[in-house]
Amino acid sequence: VWTRGRPLDRDRVARAGLRRSPAYIGSPLEHIDRTGTAFRLRLEPAVPAAAHPLLHRLAAQGATDYLALPMPFADGRMASLVAVTDRCGGFGADDIGQLGALAEALSPVLEAAAARHLARMQGQA
Repeated sequence: VWTRGRPLDRDRVARAGLRRSPAYIGSPLEHIDRTGTAFRLRLEPAVPAAAHPLLHRLAAQGATDYLALPMPFADGRMASLVAVTDRCGGFGADDIGQLGALAEALSPVLEAAAARHLARMQGQA
């Protein structure tokens, strides 16, 4: 997680443990897992009342746009690239195109890293 003015936070969340939690249910990541499609919500001028609490929190912190892109793995698992901005007007079409290209390029790299991590974990068991 990169936040302006803060050091990098290496926050990795495995979805398997979250699937029954309120943090996951109804979230943009659940949307991606369920549909395999991107999730975008402009957070200005107002977030819809029915939106997930995460989106309300981000808007309260000054976020103007939220984009989550699917990063499918060959074995059926799903990762996501999430981008949030506080820029007035949110993401432009070029931004979305570039983030989509980034997600597509990173997906096989993350899949290989995930497979390596799993192999290490199995080797320790």
